[in-house]
Amino acid sequence: MDLVSKDAYIQKFASKVFGQRDQEPKKRSFAHFKGKGDAGPPKKKNKCKKKRFKGSEKEQAPQPQQKSSPAQKGSATTKQNGAKAEVINGTSADKIQTSKAGNVGSSFSTVDVLRKRLHEKIEESRGQGPLKDPSSEAVQAKRAKRKLERERKKRKKKEFWMKQLAEKSGQTHQQEIKQEEQAPSSTASKRNETAIIFNKVETVEEEYVDKVQKKRNKKKSVKGQITPLTGKNYKQLLTRVQARKTKLEQLREKDEGKAREMEQKMKWTNLLYKAEGLKIKDDEDMLKASLKKKEKMRTQRKKHWNSRSEHVIEKMQQRQDKRRKNLQKRKNVKMEKKKDRARKKGRVLPQDLKKAARSITKFGQINMARRLHARRTEGIDKNVWVEFTQLATEYKAVNLGQGFPDFPPPKYIQEAFCKAVSGGCSMHQYTRAFGHPPLVKILAKFFSRIVGHEIDPFDDILVTVGAYQALFCTFQALIDDGDEVIIVEPFFDCYQPMVQMTGGKSVCVPLRPKVGDSKTLSSGDWVLSAEELESKFTPNTKAIVINTPNNPLGKVYKREELQMIADLCIKHDVLCISDEVYEWLSYDGAKHVKIASLPGMWERTITIGSAGKTFSATGWKVGWAMSSGHIIKHLKTIHQNSVYHCATAAQEAVAHGFEKEYKLLGTPESYFHQLPEMLHHKRKKLAVCLESVGLQPIMPEGGYFMMADISSVKVDLNDPSTEGESYDFRFVKWLIKEKGLATIPVSAFYSPAHSKDFDKYIRFCFVKEDSTLNAAEDILRNWSSKK
Repeated sequence: MDLVSKDAYIQKFASKVFGQRDQEPKKRSFAHFKGKGDAGPPKKKNKCKKKRFKGSEKEQAPQPQQKSSPAQKGSATTKQNGAKAEVINGTSADKIQTSKAGNVGSSFSTVDVLRKRLHEKIEESRGQGPLKDPSSEAVQAKRAKRKLERERKKRKKKEFWMKQLAEKSGQTHQQEIKQEEQAPSSTASKRNETAIIFNKVETVEEEYVDKVQKKRNKKKSVKGQITPLTGKNYKQLLTRVQARKTKLEQLREKDEGKAREMEQKMKWTNLLYKAEGLKIKDDEDMLKASLKKKEKMRTQRKKHWNSRSEHVIEKMQQRQDKRRKNLQKRKNVKMEKKKDRARKKGRVLPQDLKKAARSITKFGQINMARRLHARRTEGIDKNVWVEFTQLATEYKAVNLGQGFPDFPPPKYIQEAFCKAVSGGCSMHQYTRAFGHPPLVKILAKFFSRIVGHEIDPFDDILVTVGAYQALFCTFQALIDDGDEVIIVEPFFDCYQPMVQMTGGKSVCVPLRPKVGDSKTLSSGDWVLSAEELESKFTPNTKAIVINTPNNPLGKVYKREELQMIADLCIKHDVLCISDEVYEWLSYDGAKHVKIASLPGMWERTITIGSAGKTFSATGWKVGWAMSSGHIIKHLKTIHQNSVYHCATAAQEAVAHGFEKEYKLLGTPESYFHQLPEMLHHKRKKLAVCLESVGLQPIMPEGGYFMMADISSVKVDLNDPSTEGESYDFRFVKWLIKEKGLATIPVSAFYSPAHSKDFDKYIRFCFVKEDSTLNAAEDILRNWSSKK
């Protein structure tokens, strides 16, 4: 802090004290400097007040009172201060009087002497001698000279460091040329009133603003930018980074030294002022804030340099890595070309053998880099029959789930099969690919009478490996990408996956139960809404699939229902795929009608049949597809490129069976009459058993199966392995594991959109021996008695 500024402030402070000497002294806290926004020391008082203060004694004379006047109190106070000054400063009263006499017109008291002595001590302590007049030309010239010297030292220091950095980075330094500024004149060196006291930094207002503005501009230019660092090699870059770190450490040490020096000066000044009798508050908070701010700036500067250095090093490392990768890539390309030339010459390389060995795991599975499976198989890998048949076998449950008879086929067809196997060589060799001639002839003869249309045995019939393959050939041959296929629910679970594998889209329409007062529900009460069905037909609809008698419901479609479906097929030019494998199994007077027999439907209907369901020989796997020749020829294309041929002996035996039934059809001796009559009693027995344990059966009009409503049964399904599955799936698994009875959940016969509406039903198969049905009845009755 300059002495001139300190002198000016103390003069104002002393004049303020002197102006109040005749008044009663008041204790006032000193308003110290608070920062950039503060207005600085107290402003000068108005000149008019000074003139009034220096006026005649009449204006200042107090009113006569009995009490002591303020002037008397002021004189007493002056005397005490003078005595105190003598004791403290060692000055005599004569000197004080002389001082007063020398200051005629100012009338300063002891405070003026204190101020003078204080400045003398400060100047003597700093080795500057007695106080000089701040307005003299010598003082002004000395200040200007010191200022120029400071600037010269700064430039010299800056040039030194820039030269050092340039030498380390391998660059040439251009010396900065700056003319020396001349010392300012005494008239231009008039100081502003803004000053900071007590060894704080003192700046002229304009210079201070310029300095702050320069600092802000510097921050703005650096912020968000990275100064490019160039060097001949990586080592030079590291040297430069280390030089910057060293410079930062030196700057930090310099700032810390300045802070310590400032703190010492402040403590010494405060002690000095307290010794002179003035109580001045130590501005430690201001000092701490200043030090904290400088430490923060140093930290930010260090962080900035470190981040910039790291960024440059990272960029250089990336360039090195890229160069290394390119070199390795060139080497690999050359090596691969060399290997290719060797392979073309017929050599087997060791790398090829190792690659082939790695592609095969210890289980013999191939790990391919690309997708192994075809997209058309996604989402259809699960099969309800595989899952529940395996579960029933594992727990040795009574199996009323899978639809196969546990009694043998009729004796005459068994004998026909034995005769075929023990026959000549032709029964053990290939026969006609699209159907054994004796079989297709009797099928054409048998069904021509039922359909009312002459069927060509070699053009209109295709014999397949069961009805399953007949359905597969139908979908593969007739459904294309984007075609829509309407499927009536519930449906046999293979329809939807087969449509998906062709690239088609399944559109499902459910049969819904009618609301009635009848206690005994029948499959005939489940009907198809004509309006809902017609709304599903679109220009993309290619076919509709029906199953009569239905599996699992047992519904036998009436002629009126089939006529409604036929009319829609003709109207929208749509094919009809009719699955009729249970055509000979109808009960309670229900009559099976072939939709192909309706007017205009033979040319657009594919009828699926099964010898396994007809003669109770499901293991023989003999089925057929029957339709007009212009449709069957496309099915033959799929057949000849997949299975090609069916078992000759089984076809021969089935042909003998149909020849016998052709003669007995409509008589009590016919197997087609005896089998439904036998199954009618089994169906009734199972229904009574289910009703006795609280389940509500739905009496089927045809087929192998009976559905039962389980919504009235409350079971604690606490198996964690079945959590998240539908209710009927969890119930069936509980029944297998806990009770030993195997059934099938009905929601497996519905699309995902409608499965939740029908998850309170399970399916029972009643085409079993009486012993099997009795065992199931015992299980259900034991469960009912424990509830």
